[in-house]
Amino acid sequence: LHAAGDTDVVVRALDRAIGDALRRLQASRCRRHRADDYKIAAACVGTAGLDQPGDAERHRRAFARCRFLHRIPLDVVSDVAIIADCGTAPVRVCLIAGTGSNCYAARFDRDGRPQNEVYVGGLDLTIADDGSAAWVAHEAFREAVYAITAPYRDTKIGIALCRRFGIDPHDPTDWRRLKGVRERLTKRQLAALSEEILAPLVSRRDPVARAIFHN
Repeated sequence: LHAAGDTDVVVRALDRAIGDALRRLQASRCRRHRADDYKIAAACVGTAGLDQPGDAERHRRAFARCRFLHRIPLDVVSDVAIIADCGTAPVRVCLIAGTGSNCYAARFDRDGRPQNEVYVGGLDLTIADDGSAAWVAHEAFREAVYAITAPYRDTKIGIALCRRFGIDPHDPTDWRRLKGVRERLTKRQLAALSEEILAPLVSRRDPVARAIFHN
């Protein structure tokens, strides 16, 4: 929910997901009821992006626009926290690896309260987001820089990324254009590049692409 238009996209996705779930519930029970006949009494949404004070309330207001979540008690928590709360084991490890990455581990007492909590990742690319799709594409940009500035390191992934943005990988001055491209890309756009550029090279067993993917 950081870019313009993100809220509308999320609200539409929530409406579809909740509506589909309710329709499946209706189909599995009584066909005389419609999805709208089922009422949600309260909801808890787990999400990324709760980094600053006020983020949870900002997300809560956005999620409340969903027609199924409007005017009901609604809580917003970290995505890994809601996963951990679904478990019953005394030690729980939760891993999310998508556009961003986050790993949470904790030992829980008998009353279900977390003890000895540990977080790894989830701090964006500037500090720690290893293993995420955005991080993978960020590493691919590093290879593209090497392709431009170090011709002896003529990597397929670097060349492919340069050509994707109309940059000459053999022009040693074009690294500035590449840097500008990288700075303009959002985290979501970076993540999409990992599938577009990196994944095909991994499937073709390119050693550099595979090293990024598996590191």
